[in-house]
Amino acid sequence: MPITQDDLAGVVRAMPANQGNLPGPEIYRRALDVVVRQKVMVLRAKQEHLDQDPALIRQGQIAFERIISDAWLKRQSDAAVNDQALHALYNQEYAGQTGAEEVHARIILVPTEQEAMSIIASLRNGADFGDLAQSRSRDPTAAKGGDLGYITRDATVPELAAVMFSLAPGQVTAYPVATFVGYFVVRVEGRRNRAPLTFEEARLRLEHELRAEAVKTAIGRLLANVKLVQPANAEGNGPAKP
Repeated sequence: MPITQDDLAGVVRAMPANQGNLPGPEIYRRALDVVVRQKVMVLRAKQEHLDQDPALIRQGQIAFERIISDAWLKRQSDAAVNDQALHALYNQEYAGQTGAEEVHARIILVPTEQEAMSIIASLRNGADFGDLAQSRSRDPTAAKGGDLGYITRDATVPELAAVMFSLAPGQVTAYPVATFVGYFVVRVEGRRNRAPLTFEEARLRLEHELRAEAVKTAIGRLLANVKLVQPANAEGNGPAKP
């Protein structure tokens, strides 16, 4: 049985990415070992007439049908992705759109409501939020004075998000915010809208959308022309034939 460069190339492409740093001769040797083992097993299987087993033949047909149907779908999706379509979709979904709203927040996390109330009282009396966060907060942000930076609404738990996005810059929560990890005191430092994604930032997402829509359209167009016909002697049973 011949061993071709295509056989070896197929094995190399399937190798784990971490083997890409191996020297060329070592990659070649490993690929050759894989192909030789495969060829030897195929030879023995043919000697045992497994290539004539109807069940295995049908499995091979099913696998081949899956391969060519996947290849056809890929061709349809590839055809849908081009610069003109990508830019049109970007203009529709991103260009000129306002980015997500963000708040710049600081937090202090403590285990009890009473402690959180005492912190709020200290803040009303002029205490520095950052100093209190460093000395009393149980949150990992304590070392940074409780600074979360700018975050979007979906970047934190709903209880905190509801409070953060209701406060104006400079405001502190009037009451502790109860969550499953403890009680939070929140101060909002600023608000802004995130800049929309650039075309390059959105490109992969746009490609995915175009491919998904192309596959959906292609399959729908095919199925619109399909009629299932029941065999005359099936009496309501058995597989339909397209």
